[in-house]
Amino acid sequence: MQAGGANVRPQAARRGSYDVFNDTREVSTATAPGVHATTISAQAIGNVPYVIPRSAEKLPLPLEELNNLRAVGGPVGEVDKAGEQYIMDQEKIVKQRCTNLREFQVSAMLRGKYSYTQSGDTFQHAYGSGGHVVINYQIPDGNLDKLDMLGSGGTDIIVTSWDNAAAPIIRDLLQINQAFMQLVGRGLTDVYVNSTIWGHIVTNTEVQDLAGSVNDPLQSFDRDESNDTFTAVLRGCPWVTFHINDNGLNLNGTFNRLIGDTDASFCTRMDSEIAQYWEGSEPVVDPMSNEAALQYGEYFYHKLVDDPVSYEIHSRFNGLPVLKIPAAIAYGTVKF
Repeated sequence: MQAGGANVRPQAARRGSYDVFNDTREVSTATAPGVHATTISAQAIGNVPYVIPRSAEKLPLPLEELNNLRAVGGPVGEVDKAGEQYIMDQEKIVKQRCTNLREFQVSAMLRGKYSYTQSGDTFQHAYGSGGHVVINYQIPDGNLDKLDMLGSGGTDIIVTSWDNAAAPIIRDLLQINQAFMQLVGRGLTDVYVNSTIWGHIVTNTEVQDLAGSVNDPLQSFDRDESNDTFTAVLRGCPWVTFHINDNGLNLNGTFNRLIGDTDASFCTRMDSEIAQYWEGSEPVVDPMSNEAALQYGEYFYHKLVDDPVSYEIHSRFNGLPVLKIPAAIAYGTVKF
């Protein structure tokens, strides 16, 4: 759900609610010829309130300092006029911080919830529900931890830790697929892990045995150079795409991986019926026209101020992932 992607939707209101509307697994009734049509009940619609989070940052760069800077990476004696290269580099950082926030929110949605803790005028992000403001995506309890997805009372799918080479990983995936089909009518298509869990998967006995005589458990393995992530398909499980992601973010001074070292996120096909990214709006005064305009999602601008003479880089960010069918995601503890 990247900026501008197919699953992104502009949203004018900062507060509101969205609907949770599950597919049905019921079969239509049969009637004798000439009998009145059977009356059925409307599908229940859940309702989840939301408040789109906002981020507003500015980075002041005093021209007195910029005017005496050398170009980044350039010779010491060569002055970068008005810090042109330095400004460009700092603009990239401001943009990257917003991208990091979007990544955090999406990874938190896969986990089920995240929270904010107020500190002065700012809010500190955290996974889980320990903060003052909690964003809860309503993922069923059975779709968390060891995945008692069908709520049969202690019948977990993940009963053997995946760091055990004898763990039935392929059979676990098949059970998760069955559970998704019963819950939402869609099968398992994607699994998100980091390289710690991926290492256990490719060295698993069942995974290797199902590779057959080729002795290579991988049907495909590709790297995305743009974000240093990998996608892979196992020969013994060709209907599932694994996403291996070691990226992480600093939250309040602590590095957190997007996918935990003991975890795996299991998903059905994540189209717009399942999840979207809603980009909120905010009035922003464009310093070029000096007029206010409504801007959605991420927006960046710069302006000059006169006291002290400075170049300011500004960012605005308003956005929130929305999970319309919560049972379409499971976040499991697979190493314990």
